[in-house]
Order: sequence, then structure tokens, then C-alpha cells
Amino acid sequence: KEMKDLSTVERCLLHMDCSLMDFHSILSLLKKHSLFTGLFHVYTSGLDDFVSPLEVLMEALFDAVDADLANELSRDCLGGTKAELYGYKALLYLQYCFEGKSFPKGDPLQDGDRLQTLRPELFDL
Repeated sequence: KEMKDLSTVERCLLHMDCSLMDFHSILSLLKKHSLFTGLFHVYTSGLDDFVSPLEVLMEALFDAVDADLANELSRDCLGGTKAELYGYKALLYLQYCFEGKSFPKGDPLQDGDRLQTLRPELFDL
């Protein structure tokens, strides 16, 4: 039930104006509970930072791979490992960024000039 409530909070967060948020508190909550879609939204919409959320997800991905290797690939209820789910989310996020779309909504990025600087930032990661 608690995880379902957190997922509801994450979905609500995707419809909020990020400029009104306490970034430290909300980012801590999202990281603690592995709510990466919300994390991407807050970083990109509120802070115009497209690299940091990917770094956070990649750290969680590497931790999940290590845990999977230690525990012989523990699968979640959807049949995939956390590492696989995190990997798919990272690839989808990168696809949206390179196509000039916001994640997860898919709306075009508002600043066309931002797309020109975004791609090199992601390649440098």
C-alpha cells in the first residue's frame, strides 16, 4: 500500500509547477523511494538539469546489478530485474532528450537553443 501511495504522489508531481517546490526535500524523497520518473521531471523542469537525474539513475542501476549478482537475479512482480527496469528507463529518457522531448510527457522542449547544448552535455556523460 505504501508503494502505491508513493506512486500516486509521483504521478501528481508530474502535473505540478516545479518552480514552487522545495527541491531538496522532494528530491530526497524521490531518491529514497526510487521514483525516477518524478526525479527526472523535477530536475529537468525545475532545475533545467538533464544530466544529474541520469547520474542518479545510473548509480541505482549499478547498485541493482551488484545486488542481482549477489542474489542470483531477484525478479520483481513484472518479471524483470530492477537493473533491467532502470536500464530501460535510462534508454527511454535518453531517447526523449535526443529527440528534444520532455520526459515522461513527450512534450517538445520549449527552448530550441537548449537542445543544442543538451546533446553535448549528455554525450560528455
